[in-house]
Amino acid sequence: MSFKQIYKDAAEGLSATFHSFSQSRLLASRPLDDPSRRGICRALCLYEAHYAKGNRSREFKRDMPGLVDKICSLQENISVQNSTTLSEAFAELYEKQAQNLGLTYIAQSHFVPDVYNWLQGAAGYATRNPFYVQMVLPNHVVSVRPGAHGGVSFFDPNVGQISCPRAELFFLLHTIFNNPEISDAYQLTGAPEVFLVYLA
Repeated sequence: MSFKQIYKDAAEGLSATFHSFSQSRLLASRPLDDPSRRGICRALCLYEAHYAKGNRSREFKRDMPGLVDKICSLQENISVQNSTTLSEAFAELYEKQAQNLGLTYIAQSHFVPDVYNWLQGAAGYATRNPFYVQMVLPNHVVSVRPGAHGGVSFFDPNVGQISCPRAELFFLLHTIFNNPEISDAYQLTGAPEVFLVYLA
């Protein structure tokens, strides 16, 4: 089953809406030796939060063709100099890059190894606080943020965006990330390290 179908099925099982998105399509025309072809998920999540904070979420996908070069540049601009741990590196990186997009780095949480803990953390912060939560997985970045009409929005740059009521967010994330295909692809089996980065 495709990731898109897994996400659509998860959304249809709730009072949620799904809109497709694909970073691989954005990168398909770039040269084979372009480092961005490895993925631009972290930068996409930052830009998605930037648009959401500016009440321009509907323009995010429409503006994407003109933003790809900026997003690729942001993804590759990883100048972390003063950090000794991965947690410090994320703090330094997000402090710099979030500020350039009108966002503020608040804090982060580090989870290992229980997937339920970070899912609850992400759902809790996104539903109880007006934060934009970047979920840094072992080989991918997804995000959760406040949505329209008091709801929340989950964004996976590989697949798309799901908007749902706050009360259904944890169940939605649990359904998606406990799917064996998703869990294997995003390296969530075993004892993965997951960081939640909170922005405002």
